[in-house]
Amino acid sequence: MKKESPQKTGRQVLPAFLRACHGVDGASTVLLFGATLVLAMNFDAIGGCNAWRGVLVGASLLAAVMEKYYALRVRFDVRLFEAIAGSRLDLQSLDEELAGLFPQSTPASGRDWDARVGGAMILARRQLTTFTLQAILLAVASLSFAIC
Repeated sequence: MKKESPQKTGRQVLPAFLRACHGVDGASTVLLFGATLVLAMNFDAIGGCNAWRGVLVGASLLAAVMEKYYALRVRFDVRLFEAIAGSRLDLQSLDEELAGLFPQSTPASGRDWDARVGGAMILARRQLTTFTLQAILLAVASLSFAIC
């Protein structure tokens, strides 16, 4: 049985890992609707706990927007890595295509596979972090109903 190189295996596993982040994005959407509902329930009441609740929910909404941005970037990386894994795109062609689409951005040419994987993992961690922040902020806002 022929053993594949770690780089080739990584090219197949990475898109699957990044696709798992889609579930986080779906959960973030549910929390986003929850935050909107909490905000709507308190829209007419200003002051005291309601003011703090509004700040917490507003921060949760901001975290949701950030999570959506990172989710978009992760989805983009999934598609790129799938194209690379399927041998429809190589790293040099990817760099040329991206330079054509985003001429003012910092060129990624010369980045090796490990640097690209590291960048994708950073985006996935940021997505998970902003989702966690969103959930904590909304949970604290919701707990304030019991306290106040």
